[in-house]
Amino acid sequence: MKTKLIISLLIIGLATACGTKKNNLSAAYEVATETQTEVQTETNDTTTAKIATEQAMSDAKITETKDRYQMENGQFVEKPFHIIVGSFKNETNAKNLRNTLSKNGMNAFVAVNKDGMFRVFAVSSDDEKTVRIELVKVRQTYPDAWILKLSK
Repeated sequence: MKTKLIISLLIIGLATACGTKKNNLSAAYEVATETQTEVQTETNDTTTAKIATEQAMSDAKITETKDRYQMENGQFVEKPFHIIVGSFKNETNAKNLRNTLSKNGMNAFVAVNKDGMFRVFAVSSDDEKTVRIELVKVRQTYPDAWILKLSK
């Protein structure tokens, strides 16, 4: 009788030891699920950033004026769309900001209107869309930057 009991226990022990463990399968499943979730999250983050950029472009108001702006070299500003990062009564302050922008790789310039306001132009373009895209970048450093459209 003892022998039958011992043999039965050994058979049960061997039978359960040979089976697939649920823990091993569930661990592999969890790793696969986490990887898939991370890929989906990265894709969603990229899509969200793209949508946010498009919203920032479309939400920016455009200030339109018929004023003429004269640059330091005496020429008048011709392109219709611009990003303004500063507006000063003091020409020195405007030039200092222009110099800072130039050091950061921007093709900035200062121009004055008929009222004596010195505006710092960070970006100028013939295309509104280009200016809207650049505005998103410029606002990362200069959050008060705005779009000026010169009408003729």
